[in-house]
Amino acid sequence: TKLDQGEDCLSTALPLDIAGLLKQFFRELPEPVLTTDLHSAFLKAQELPTEEERTSATVLLSCVLPDRNLNTLRYFFSFLKAVSQR
Repeated sequence: TKLDQGEDCLSTALPLDIAGLLKQFFRELPEPVLTTDLHSAFLKAQELPTEEERTSATVLLSCVLPDRNLNTLRYFFSFLKAVSQR
């Protein structure tokens, strides 16, 4: 509620609250970030036998994602990288 009202409250929020906001954000998107039509392909890519094949297939599949979805993933993964480095 505070965030919706424009208050700067993230710096004092609990980690669980931030995680809840992220989950809510992704749940409320009009379309999943990994689009419905590519969902099964992403799952199949993770069943490939080697890590190299899994990575290559995932990268290739990401090339056909809409730009807004790919940008959202890039931003989210950059955020997760920054969190992991702290």
